[in-house]
Amino acid sequence: MAGMQNASDIRLGVTRGISYGLLTEPEPLVPAVRDLGGRLLRVFLYWQQLEPRPGEYRFDDVDTLLATQDADTELWLTVCASSLWGTRERTDLLPPSPPTDPAAYERMVGALVAHCAGRVRYWQPENEPCYPYFWAGSRDEYVEHLARFHRAVKAADPTATVVLGGAPPGALGADDDEEARWFAALLPAVGEHVDALDVHLYGDVYATGPMIERGHAMMRAGGYDRPVLVGEFNGPLPFEDPTVFGELGEVFAAGAMSTEAITGTVAQYRAHADTETPPRAALRRLYERADTLPDTLRMFLRDCPPELESRRHRIAARQLVQRTVLACAAGVHRASCWNLAPEEPERFGDRYELMDLLFGKFALLDRVAEPTRTPAAEAFALLAAHMSTVDGVVRLAIPEPDAYVHALTGPATPRLVGWARRDAFADPDDEESTAVSVPWGHPGATAVDVFGDPVTVTVDDGHLHLDLTGTPVLVTAR
Repeated sequence: MAGMQNASDIRLGVTRGISYGLLTEPEPLVPAVRDLGGRLLRVFLYWQQLEPRPGEYRFDDVDTLLATQDADTELWLTVCASSLWGTRERTDLLPPSPPTDPAAYERMVGALVAHCAGRVRYWQPENEPCYPYFWAGSRDEYVEHLARFHRAVKAADPTATVVLGGAPPGALGADDDEEARWFAALLPAVGEHVDALDVHLYGDVYATGPMIERGHAMMRAGGYDRPVLVGEFNGPLPFEDPTVFGELGEVFAAGAMSTEAITGTVAQYRAHADTETPPRAALRRLYERADTLPDTLRMFLRDCPPELESRRHRIAARQLVQRTVLACAAGVHRASCWNLAPEEPERFGDRYELMDLLFGKFALLDRVAEPTRTPAAEAFALLAAHMSTVDGVVRLAIPEPDAYVHALTGPATPRLVGWARRDAFADPDDEESTAVSVPWGHPGATAVDVFGDPVTVTVDDGHLHLDLTGTPVLVTAR
């Protein structure tokens, strides 16, 4: 596809979050991403933000984004059809919905793409449209919406890549999942309107490769195939320990995942924290019994004990590397981590929202300006440097079934990433190591783990020897 030219290199990136310039003044994001070693930035924009009144385009936020873009940073814009005047659901935030004036929407998209003048590589209409809080329309209406979007983008920039709205983990799992049925029915109808499929990787780390292959299989069943991009990934989630489901029963029964609990205007979002809804009351009661919760759930709460906070950070850093490497080994060349930093640091962390419990601690930075990095951010930076100039990732065939050793291919000094499969929530001090040996045509090697600590490796008789645990190790030839 024309829109996917020159994508042979692997680029790691970061997604800003669900808004940019909508809740506060827009910030220059590219320097923060580049400081982490990222070369890809995904940003959400909303129709109301871009066209506050019919025919009145406002691209100031886009200009702020473009102002600090350098030649080596790719931009990915997810454009959400949320409008106080132009969509079925009158909102400036969630949920996006079908335009009441499709021609006006198409003109806005065309004007936006023309304004960016080729500086945005990836264009995406909506995020996870199988969920009603991200698309308040039917599947057929999304097909029509995508076709209009594709037509407008390609007319203004024929080389741009149009990305299908993100497929969440449920869409890439069992056939009987509602999300999987939604996407399986969608994909045969959209092949001519997309250059790439966006998949979102959460949950079981080792489902990464199968989920990506599932995306390809669903496209092939529709008569075509396209590159897979990863617009979101991170972990851990509480549900990775199945024992926590029972603890959250009251929260789900209260409707914490309902469309009503998640959607609304910006004004309603700001007022939400002051409204005691049934879902918020259920989360409040969960916090009140924090001392009785299993550690694998309590570590996701705000103000959890420091040892649990440290443990969750450690899991997150390990999983970030594992998930990235497994995605690239499955053929992905663009992966964007969720997320960079909160748009409103002072208001960030509403503990009585389920979304905060699930995703609130994923932010790599506490703020964009003068940030404090999390351990996951440090791991991202280490991996981004290790994978610079890489064009492929290949898992090596070794006898140890629980060992994952991957060779990074490309013009750089030969490099590996390796770890052993372990229980993500187990105490790392109790982990046993797995000794592995791999062919190595170099006189020596150096290695560090994802926390930057040196790791002992030896080279003799044409082989590299190292002991692996659940903490990934980054190896470089010397």
